[in-house]
Amino acid sequence: MKKIILVLLAFFALGTSVQAQVAYTTQNSQQELFERKVVNFNKMKRAGVGLTIGGAVITTLGIGILADYVDKSVNEVYYDPYSDSYYDDDELTAQYVAGVALTSFGITAMGGGITLWSIGAAKSKSYKRKLDSFSFNLSPGYKQQFSFAYRF
Repeated sequence: MKKIILVLLAFFALGTSVQAQVAYTTQNSQQELFERKVVNFNKMKRAGVGLTIGGAVITTLGIGILADYVDKSVNEVYYDPYSDSYYDDDELTAQYVAGVALTSFGITAMGGGITLWSIGAAKSKSYKRKLDSFSFNLSPGYKQQFSFAYRF
């Protein structure tokens, strides 16, 4: 039984690797390749923008929670007038851990977001320029019927 399962797994593994290699070797034009890269790098840029903005918001929230923790622990204000109750050390410890975790996560997200944003924008711009070098001039000038431009 084990040999049959092993043979079936080997068969499926070989089948998928051959299929992946066949799909990879199909010829795509360079223009289609550049178009896909522009789309992918635009997605990378948008993800970077989202991570940067989200990281900034989360970092601000974490710093606010830490500031509230410091205010309560330094001034020893354990009374909450809104709920008419007192804070205990477990609540303050949870607040401290949440503040540190949110601040750390936000700073990490901002670092990754800035990196993705800058790389995505630069590469997208680069491939857009390369893609424009394949373009046809569809709005020709005076007495010009058709033109083809290839820049390198």
